[in-house]
Amino acid sequence: MDASLRLDLTIKVQQAHLASATLAQAPQQQRNQLLSSFVKLLQERQNDLLEANTLDLESSRSFEVPAIVLHWLKLTPERLQNMMALLSHLLVMPDPLTAINVSSSAFRVAQRGYAQSVPRGVITFIYEAFPDLALLLAGMCWKTGNALLLKGGAEANHSNQVILELLQAALAAENLLTTTVQALPNSRTLSIGDVVAGDLPIDLVIPYGRPSFVHQVACQATLPVVQSTMGNCYLFWSDSGSTEQVRSMIIESHQGLPDAVNAIEKVLLTPNIKQSRLALLWGSLKERALNSGVMQP
Repeated sequence: MDASLRLDLTIKVQQAHLASATLAQAPQQQRNQLLSSFVKLLQERQNDLLEANTLDLESSRSFEVPAIVLHWLKLTPERLQNMMALLSHLLVMPDPLTAINVSSSAFRVAQRGYAQSVPRGVITFIYEAFPDLALLLAGMCWKTGNALLLKGGAEANHSNQVILELLQAALAAENLLTTTVQALPNSRTLSIGDVVAGDLPIDLVIPYGRPSFVHQVACQATLPVVQSTMGNCYLFWSDSGSTEQVRSMIIESHQGLPDAVNAIEKVLLTPNIKQSRLALLWGSLKERALNSGVMQP
C-alpha cells in the first residue's frame, strides 16, 4: 500500500472514531429518527437501488461470477421490504446505550455488579455480494453508537455506491456526520490484509461471504474479528415420514434471508427408505434449485 493510500485510510478511520463519539452522545430519539428517516428514504429510492443492482448482475454474469454469489447479490422488492422491516424493528428495541444490568451474588446480597453497554467504536464490514447486509449493519451501528467502514466486493460496485449515498443522505438530513458510514476503496491497491493486518485503530472486523473468504480474512487479521461459522444441521427421515414432509422441511429451512443459518444440510435415513422415494426427493430439490438459479444446469 502506497503512502497516499495509507494516509487516506488513516484519515477515514480517524473520522470514523470522531463520528462514533458524536453518535454515541446523540439521544435515543435522534438515533431512532435517523433509522426512521432512512427507512422512508430507502422506500422512496428503492427503484434506484434495484436499477444499480441490475447493472451489477449483468456485469457479474459476463465475468462468470459463481451462481451462489449471484444469488446473494440479487436484490428484489421483496428482499428490500424484508430489510426495511428489520430496520423498523430496531426502532422499537430498547436503547442499548442507556440499559443498565444489575446483578447480585446468590450468597452475598450486598455484593452487586453494574454493567452498561458502550459503543465499540469503529466497525469494519468486509463482505462478498449481499449489498443489503450493509443496510442492516448500518442500522445496527446507528442504534448502538458505532461508526461503520464498508468494504464490499467488486461484484456489487453499483449497488454499494447507491447504498452509501442513501446512508450518508439520511445522516446529513438528521444533522449527523456523514463520516459515520464510509466506504473503503475497492481496488487492487488496497488489499484485505492492508485493512485487517495493520496497526489501524479499527475496533472490530466482521467478514461475511463464502467460508473460504471468511477464513482468509480471519487468518490475515491482527485486529479483533467476529468470524461467522458454518454448522451442521441434520434432519432424520424415519420410515414413517412422508417424502413431501421431508421436502417441505428442507425447503423451508433454506428460506431465511439474507442467509439461512439453520438450513438443513444433511439428511439421515434408515436403510428401509426406498430408492424411489430418494429419487423423488432429489429430483424435486434439484428442479427447485435450478429454477431459482442456485444450481447450474
